Amino acid sequence: MSRSLEIREEIDFDFDAVASLHNAAFGGGMESRIVSRIRKDHRPYLSYVAISDSRVCGHALFSEVDVIGAGTSAVAIALGPVAVLPARQMQGIGTELIPHSLKWCRVVRYEACFVLGDPAYYTRVGFRQSFELGFWFGTERERPTFQILPFDQGPIDLPRGEVRYAPVFYEEESVN
Repeated sequence: MSRSLEIREEIDFDFDAVASLHNAAFGGGMESRIVSRIRKDHRPYLSYVAISDSRVCGHALFSEVDVIGAGTSAVAIALGPVAVLPARQMQGIGTELIPHSLKWCRVVRYEACFVLGDPAYYTRVGFRQSFELGFWFGTERERPTFQILPFDQGPIDLPRGEVRYAPVFYEEESVN
């Protein structure tokens, strides 16, 4: 990458820039509304930004999810939405931002991180098909876009079953 990149936790000053970033990257407001609602209404979350030339050029949001198994449940972490300014895509910003921000998840001692996204992209940072390990999202159990990144090499101590995101993710689906 030719330009220097700073990765840090998001601060209040970044909120408008992050909203503009998601709108530019996705061509609409759904992702920026999700980010705003997670900040306002959801249990613990973490938000990281990538800064280049004094401008927010990348963003990664993590929020807790519920893993519902046979008669039991647990809390895990999920990545998304993630965005990079269209003019800065394909420059390694996301590939640097995501692993850096995943370090927080390990420090907090989550066992794994889930993501709903392009397998060709997310396998580059270590994610793999979640259904292979007994986790699914929604009704399509073998959905290849739903992936997991276990943080340790040993067994994952989460109940096998459905992963449920914060309600705002489902509300936004019905809006569009």
